[in-house]
Amino acid sequence: MIAVPGASPPSFSSDGPLEWRGRGEVLQARERQRALADGADCGLAIVSGNPNTLGAVLEANVPLGRLVGVTRGQLAGLSLTSLFAKQEAKRVRDTLKMVAADGGTSSLEATIISSPGRQRLVMITVAASPHADSSGKALVVRMRDATEHAGRVSELSRTIERLERSNEELAVLARITAHDLAAPLRAVAGLIDLLPQADASPDTRLTFDAIRSAIDRMQAMVADMIGCVQGRSEEPTRAVVDLGELVERVRDTLASEIEARGATLIVEALPTVLGDEHQLERVFLNLISNALKYSHGQLPEIRIYAHRIPDEWRISVADRGMGVQEADRERIFELFARGDVESGGGIGLATCRRIVEVHGGRIWVEPHEPTGSIFNFTLPDEPSPAGG
Repeated sequence: MIAVPGASPPSFSSDGPLEWRGRGEVLQARERQRALADGADCGLAIVSGNPNTLGAVLEANVPLGRLVGVTRGQLAGLSLTSLFAKQEAKRVRDTLKMVAADGGTSSLEATIISSPGRQRLVMITVAASPHADSSGKALVVRMRDATEHAGRVSELSRTIERLERSNEELAVLARITAHDLAAPLRAVAGLIDLLPQADASPDTRLTFDAIRSAIDRMQAMVADMIGCVQGRSEEPTRAVVDLGELVERVRDTLASEIEARGATLIVEALPTVLGDEHQLERVFLNLISNALKYSHGQLPEIRIYAHRIPDEWRISVADRGMGVQEADRERIFELFARGDVESGGGIGLATCRRIVEVHGGRIWVEPHEPTGSIFNFTLPDEPSPAGG
């Protein structure tokens, strides 16, 4: 090597390609690196990876000193594990040892002693460093304060637990209330039937009819309430369900109403699916009942059919009734929401949506030209419940 008179001694820069620099430039580069490290949002340290001095701090930034409650100068030469309680220190040392031996990166959570009587939860990441100390091994340690995050997670867990407990209590209350309402309604309906009506005046007969109508509506609301509670609180079973047979049962259940309204119910070939038989029966019961109820003064015509789409079935219930206004097509599936009519309790369609969603499907309504609505819902081949 030929010495150049007046030139600074050469040095090697480890933060880029091999090049010759003057000593002043090297010092400036180190100051820039230190400034960058001190501006980081977490504590950083380079520690020894040598088995004899494992964890000894070689370099540290200011945020790490603030985190542990000492100055950066006091950290130099200090063993990193001394910042932790005995049991935690062993876990940290084991992690340092593993990364020093095998390379790569490893993370853990530990409680650091930041000052007497004060502890903080930190997330620690240890990685092999390309910068070697005199022993030939060094590790980069990153520490991030996770105390506030852990507190928020804990509070969120407690809130979820309270909500789940509240939901369970509300479900029990709703079931008891619905059961207690059903019994007196049946009693009132029986008493009305026992009253003599043959010789009653026209006004009295109209009064009886109004009472019966009110009782029927209340019984329907109680039934919807029970269905809603069951749909929200009971996990669906997974069994093979023949939708054709299921709809025939619904037809038998609604036979008197279908006959009274002069309705036509056309059921095309329906598939066999995986799902909860009783919950899916409630979906069809609600959709067909609505089609009968909102027939707009015409003889109801209801058609039920299915289409195969990738990985799922789309089931449709089409009617020739009054239809659903565009502004209401999302809202009617919300609990207690109604369309532009006042009848109904606003529970049935919300129950349908809940049941379909816990089966992993979706439900929506679209117009049936020239008049009426088509309620569609999907049932996937392999249900993945949405829950919640």
